[in-house]
Amino acid sequence: MAGSKWRDGGGGIDLCVHNKNNNNGSDRINDFQEGAGSFDQLDFSSHSQANSTADLSISQQSANVLIEFGASESVLLIGVDSNQLHADDFIF
Repeated sequence: MAGSKWRDGGGGIDLCVHNKNNNNGSDRINDFQEGAGSFDQLDFSSHSQANSTADLSISQQSANVLIEFGASESVLLIGVDSNQLHADDFIF
């Protein structure tokens, strides 16, 4: 899949930045810690088509969360529960 990237944050605090200028396709993120008070975050502040959670389509895909936005971009959070996502997991 063109533009697809794997990202593994490992332990500790992780910030995943999604920029319209260099991100076409899909990202897969392993080891994202979701929920209120967690330190991992998805940063959409440089993406003109993702200005709030209302601009994101978030769905549970088996044991993963698929976040779709823009014309054809997505982020797959491996091993994450969509019910545990919190507003502080996102930066706009």
